Amino acid sequence: MICIIQEKKSKKLKEFKDEIESFGYIFNKNQGKFEKTVYYVNKISKLIRAKEKLDTENNILVKYDSNTNKDALHKMKFSHDTLLEHSLSICNEYPSMLDIIIDKYPYIFVDEFQDTSPTVISLLSKISTRAKERARDMCVGYFGDPMRGNIQKGIGSNVHDVHDGLCTINKRHNRRSFKKL
Repeated sequence: MICIIQEKKSKKLKEFKDEIESFGYIFNKNQGKFEKTVYYVNKISKLIRAKEKLDTENNILVKYDSNTNKDALHKMKFSHDTLLEHSLSICNEYPSMLDIIIDKYPYIFVDEFQDTSPTVISLLSKISTRAKERARDMCVGYFGDPMRGNIQKGIGSNVHDVHDGLCTINKRHNRRSFKKL
């Protein structure tokens, strides 16, 4: 299958090269730049069509795609990262949403917090602050090791910069590396 696609691509590229050269242009070292330009022109074209659809149609269904961290706006799909950003925006716009979360989830634990998005930590900080302001019982617990952060967008050891007032509890033993006596 991949071989067939490559052959079609090569054939189309040759046809395009011949057409360009018929106008007196030399299509030699610019193939990569050209492919990149075509990619972005195609992407912009899809977004323009999507915007036109939004402008002309009612009740357009926008879907959340949990399988990717890339938005496909031209397909009316948004990603997990965007969902997190929208959640924070909604809670900023409608503080009563924070109360709903506090009532529904009085305990929130985050495992491997060092790999967690700063957006999530910001949202949890807002929830925690709101609970304190309303004198409501709420517990947010972060578990992990900031030295083991392996996701580029993760909060790492900066969790205290985003969520202040946290109480650190140090463990003497790590179950993964504890030696029996």
